[in-house]
Amino acid sequence: MSWLGVTMHVTRDAIEHTLADLGRLTPGTELIVEYLLPKHLRDEADNAYAALIAETATDGGEPWLSYFTPDDMTAMLTKYGFGPTRHLRRHDAIDTALWHRTDHLHPAELMMLAHTTLT
Repeated sequence: MSWLGVTMHVTRDAIEHTLADLGRLTPGTELIVEYLLPKHLRDEADNAYAALIAETATDGGEPWLSYFTPDDMTAMLTKYGFGPTRHLRRHDAIDTALWHRTDHLHPAELMMLAHTTLT
């Protein structure tokens, strides 16, 4: 199951409630969850981009409320019966050719994907 584009827009409490529900699924259930990295884990260009996007998201009624380090996400997933967890940067999940552009557009490293299995 995938949980993409959601966690950054809800509180940690809401995320934990959802993980508690998911933790009752059949062992072996796989989960891919996308989460927003805190500012100190992003580079300067990504933080500048994040500031613009976060403002737009807030203006649209979807503010960014939750940020996680990979260790924080692993701990939370483990708490609800998931593990082990593999963390992937978008760079690892997107075709390498997309990262080598001649224009000013490139995928930002604001988020990560966590891939885990219910034990």
